[in-house]
Amino acid sequence: MSKPVCVVWNNDAKAYEQALARAGLTDQFEMHSLKIDQPLPDDLAARADILLGWRPGSYLKNMPRLRYIQAMTAGVDPWLASPDLSREVTLCCARGSHRISMPENILGALFHLTKP
Repeated sequence: MSKPVCVVWNNDAKAYEQALARAGLTDQFEMHSLKIDQPLPDDLAARADILLGWRPGSYLKNMPRLRYIQAMTAGVDPWLASPDLSREVTLCCARGSHRISMPENILGALFHLTKP
């Protein structure tokens, strides 16, 4: 049986690879990392089962095996509005992932702005 092909289309792909390694799952996937500004090669798109990415695009129509998308954003409205997103794909969002960092960032900005 072949391993699921996972595309991590993110500038911080190394963190995801390290997390898989810590969990002992590295050998369970065929991993491919792309920077956000790199195009998704057609041959890789055709084989991908899993996508971790920021935004949808016309590349989705070239991904017939795609079954799972992990959106890097809290909302998935742009993904749902994409005409190229198959109904067969499970779409997950990053809701809650900014639960601590976002309030800290906002408080830091407020302190900076109100500092005499």
